[in-house]
Formats: sequence, C-alpha cells, structure tokens
Amino acid sequence: MFKKPYAINLSPAYGFLTEDASGEDDGNVSVSFSSWIPFTTDEEILVRCDWLVTVVNPAKEILELYEEMINGQSDQSNSTDEQ
Repeated sequence: MFKKPYAINLSPAYGFLTEDASGEDDGNVSVSFSSWIPFTTDEEILVRCDWLVTVVNPAKEILELYEEMINGQSDQSNSTDEQ
C-alpha cells in the first residue's frame, strides 16, 4: 500500500541567458511533486505486488525534498509499506 504517493516531475532548470552562454544544456533540472493520482482524495492507495515492475529508493536529495514537502502535514509516515 502506498501512503501519500506523489509523482516526481522534472523540467529543465533554465537560467538567464548571457552573452557568453554556449547554449548547451548544463544538465540541471528543477524538481517538483504532484499527486500520483490527482483526482482522488484517498491518501492510501492499494497496489498489488504482482502489478509492480520496479521499486527503488530515491536519491537523498529527492527524499529530503519530499520530506520537506510533507513536513507540514499531520501524518508523516513513509510513502510506501513493504509487502
């Protein structure tokens, strides 16, 4: 069961264009979160184990951003339960 699942959205982190800019992508991205299933008020979503393809741990920076985002919410439980 997922508790308070969110999707991670990545977009290029654009800066100011300067005269000496090469125009090459520097690889920086902006990270934001959105509701995993936006049209529900459910905070716990059951996902059968045989439907999962991959489960991974997030990078430290992503985990910190997620924890900061949910810090103000009343229930600060983990986003997933191990099955």
